[in-house]
Amino acid sequence: MRYNIIITGFFREFFNKLLFFLSLVLLIYFSTFCSNFYSNDYKKKFILVSVLPLKGIVENLLGDKSKYYEIQAIIDTGVDHHNIDLSPVLIKKIDLANYVLSFGSLELEKVLLSKVSKVINLYDGPYNTIDPHVWLSLKNLKKIYLNTFNFIYSVDKANYKYYKSRLN
Repeated sequence: MRYNIIITGFFREFFNKLLFFLSLVLLIYFSTFCSNFYSNDYKKKFILVSVLPLKGIVENLLGDKSKYYEIQAIIDTGVDHHNIDLSPVLIKKIDLANYVLSFGSLELEKVLLSKVSKVINLYDGPYNTIDPHVWLSLKNLKKIYLNTFNFIYSVDKANYKYYKSRLN
């Protein structure tokens, strides 16, 4: 009976050590897998745009490549651009974004351009003080598309021909 207790204790200790060792191996394996899964190779680039028309322009030029990007508009459908402030939520979004794109014509965009260094202005022409909707002019829209193409090319040079074909 005494030997039975010793053998049972030995097996219990052996299985506890074996279970601990296997758990440790599985933990290392899965932590390595998960860290590779969430590396920058698989992570979408986050582009924050000021208004919905700009989101449409970016998505149009990206085409099928847009699946590699998360594109969000600051001023979304039904939001009045006169009532947008630099709230903590918006500042956090700007901080998380890889790129922030703007026309620079609306009041919010002007504030962003003056206060946030990573904002990229895609319109470099004169502004109309009466109507800040610079994207409604076909002449301006051509410039905006070209500037957006140049931005996308600077981010992803490997797909130049694809983006150039989308521009035409």
